[in-house]
Amino acid sequence: MNKNEIREIIRDRIYRLNGKPFQQLCWDVFIKIFPDLQTPRPVHDLGNDGYTIKASKFFACYAPEGHEYDNKETITKIDDDYKKFLANWKDRYDFKKWVFLTKDNLTGAPHQKLVELNGNGDGITKENWGIEQIVNTVMSLDEAVIKMLFNLEEATTPQSIINHGIINSENTSIGKQANVINEYHNYAGQEQEENTAIEDVFNYVISQLPKTPEPQPSDDTLIKVREKIKLNFTEHNDQGEVEKYFNQAYTRTRLIEERLQALEPQIQSDIETHIFQKYAEFKRSCKTNMEILDKLFDFFTPAKKKLDSAYAGAVRAFVLLFFEDCTIFEKK
Repeated sequence: MNKNEIREIIRDRIYRLNGKPFQQLCWDVFIKIFPDLQTPRPVHDLGNDGYTIKASKFFACYAPEGHEYDNKETITKIDDDYKKFLANWKDRYDFKKWVFLTKDNLTGAPHQKLVELNGNGDGITKENWGIEQIVNTVMSLDEAVIKMLFNLEEATTPQSIINHGIINSENTSIGKQANVINEYHNYAGQEQEENTAIEDVFNYVISQLPKTPEPQPSDDTLIKVREKIKLNFTEHNDQGEVEKYFNQAYTRTRLIEERLQALEPQIQSDIETHIFQKYAEFKRSCKTNMEILDKLFDFFTPAKKKLDSAYAGAVRAFVLLFFEDCTIFEKK
């Protein structure tokens, strides 16, 4: 195959990808360009679809089902992702560029939205990298690497390529869950039982709380939470009580998200499954959602911690985080 044929195959394959497979492709390609690329955990990524500190770039991916981008939905996605970047990432590192990755080249109103954001004076350049730029990035790689990434031919990868870390020998096609280099910090206790991991999260929150600023939830966050509270709690007094819990837990909830990101994916998945299973169990035996919430608070509080108010606050934040992201309780 000549380069033009390879380019067309790559463009076609990228264009067919949606959601996570598109995101995985971006990681597989960009980690060859940015060796320090940090990729997100599957749970609570805080709007992070990858970033490189050395190149000062932060990535957000968007590849909805189908080939056409709806202008209104795309603008909403740009807004939401950039707000998450501002709230959770901008001040962590010296980022210079926020890149919105799409499998199409944005025009019209979505493009104008990026122009508008570039005029806000916050020191971050906002760009759209569409399919052409992604294809060009792929084509800048060594031909053997390209063929391996896209499984273009049945051939043995030269050992020199594997030895030099250009490609992982276990990753021979885009669709596989490849080992991604330079992931977030490995959780030291990855072989511990999952309830120990949860306790580690609570202890982390308690240790970090005294030196963590107290941010206030945004209006958009409050609106979404209030809508879910009203959906799940019909009594006015219950609604007020849950909203008070949420407001008091907000800083702790953000710390829990941060700590969850540092855990291994399987541990994150186990924790999420565990809390859903307990919710489902209590749902079968309780008459009201308020009873379920109380039982969840109680279940995740060890007997020796029942009188520890700081620990109880971390437990409430933990449960409410999974309430907020719709892992537990009803959603529209």
